[in-house]
Amino acid sequence: MRLKLYLTACLIAAAPPFEYSRPSPAARWAEALSLPAPSKSGARRISDAFTWLDTHKYLDVDRARGRPPGFTLLSQSLDGKEYVKPASGYVTVPLDLWTSHWIAALTGVELAIYLAILDGQGKDDVGTAKPRFFTGDQRDEYCFAADTWTRGTQQLVDHGLITAESRVEGGTMQFRRNRKIYRVLDSALLTEPKWPTKGP
Repeated sequence: MRLKLYLTACLIAAAPPFEYSRPSPAARWAEALSLPAPSKSGARRISDAFTWLDTHKYLDVDRARGRPPGFTLLSQSLDGKEYVKPASGYVTVPLDLWTSHWIAALTGVELAIYLAILDGQGKDDVGTAKPRFFTGDQRDEYCFAADTWTRGTQQLVDHGLITAESRVEGGTMQFRRNRKIYRVLDSALLTEPKWPTKGP
């Protein structure tokens, strides 16, 4: 939930001064992210996520008495400093993730793995996304356990959002081994997920 809320915060506060000050109750956020019981347990999950994001310096959450909280994005360095829009080293998340309701349909693990694959696949000389494999060390950079990665990538394949192909990789003088090659299917986000899905 923290990841979904943070991505949504970055979407709606993407322009200077990188803040959101509209009075949106936690229940409204819970409805937007399709949480069960949005006015009760869903609202509590949203409030807890906002508190965590504030404590860990992802957001500066303004909890003025008597009104729903607003927030301001903070530096990606997590040092509490002012947010600066990055010029490089970031992942562009397709807007269809929200407009087609995938942000609500995917579990937190599925979404995190989807972002990792987006981050890792890169571009070729003409700007087309390149498929790539992930070694254990590369997967560990994202702090995914091996079984979590295997289960999450298979769920993304089942959703039709990525492909996973086994391929032998390695040059003539290199150790050759079988690798899983992942490719994000951008057009898949244009269609809505099959409901019902697992909850966030």
